[in-house]
Amino acid sequence: MARNQIEVVVNDPKSRDVGRRYVLTEMPASQAEKFAVKCFLALARSGREIPEDVRSAGMAGLAVVGFNMLAGLAFAEASELMDEMMTCVQYQYDASNAAALRPLNEVDVEDVATRVRIRSEIFTLHTGFSLPDVQSMWTPGKPPA
Repeated sequence: MARNQIEVVVNDPKSRDVGRRYVLTEMPASQAEKFAVKCFLALARSGREIPEDVRSAGMAGLAVVGFNMLAGLAFAEASELMDEMMTCVQYQYDASNAAALRPLNEVDVEDVATRVRIRSEIFTLHTGFSLPDVQSMWTPGKPPA
């Protein structure tokens, strides 16, 4: 079975990236597992503790609290994780040819808002839910429904 993909097209006419297309491909299970472990090890090194109610909430609880907890990481660790996250993104350099893909490079994304949107879509691709969906279900002290 093929890994899931999401296409992100920038439609905002005010964006420097308007019209650009990005294809996000789900990480292989082994890479996604290692990425998650790196996140939790980085959190542990930062002195953060994962509350019991978050652990019992599964992926949804970890997603909400995890993003907040990652804010406490040293920049070097956070930067490494951010770079790895973007490895599943390809740039479609010819909109008329779906096969015209190449790995993302520095000039392919000019607006920070585009990078934020791509990261949000990567999260959705790998978890099956969006961060706003999870946040809307979350009440501190209670696991998501």
